[in-house]
Amino acid sequence: MAATKKILVIVTDDRRFMDLIEDTKRISEVNVEDYDAIYLTGGHGVMFDFPRSQDLESLMAQFYETGRFVSTVCHGATGLLNVTLSDGEPLVKGKSVTGFSWPEEELANRSQVVPCNLQGELKKLGANYSTADEPFETYVVEEGRLITGQKPGSARGVAEAVVRRLTAV
Repeated sequence: MAATKKILVIVTDDRRFMDLIEDTKRISEVNVEDYDAIYLTGGHGVMFDFPRSQDLESLMAQFYETGRFVSTVCHGATGLLNVTLSDGEPLVKGKSVTGFSWPEEELANRSQVVPCNLQGELKKLGANYSTADEPFETYVVEEGRLITGQKPGSARGVAEAVVRRLTAV
C-alpha cells in the first residue's frame, strides 16, 4: 500500500502529467500522424461506450489503414466491433483476435448485465477468435498490426508486444 501511495504522490505532484489528464483531448481532436499506436483499455464500462463512438471507429480505422498499430485488452475489443475499413470490410474480418470470453463473463456473473457477447460478436464479423486454454489466463494474439489481449492480466503482454513491434520497425 505504501508503494502505491508513493507512486500516486509522484504522479499527482507532476504538474505536466496532471495537466494532460485535466485537459484530455476529445477523440475527434486526435491527429493520427502524432502517434504510432493506439491502445484501448478494457473494463466492463467500455462495452457501453466504445461501440457507440463513431469518432473512435473512425480513429481506429485511420490508425490501421495508415500502417499504425491497433491494440486492445479485455473488453477494449468492443472498440473493434463497428470499425469498417475503406474497402467496406470490418477491421477484424479474417483476423486472429481475442478479448474477454463469454465463459469468463458467465464465471464473473456478468453475462446478464453486459450489452453483448463480445466473443460472439467478433465471430459474427468474421474474426478468428481464440482464447487461452483456461479462463482468466493471460493470452495475447498478434495479427499483423492488430494486437489483442484476452483479459486484464494480458495488458502487460499486449504492451510488451506493441513495444517490441514498434522498436522493430
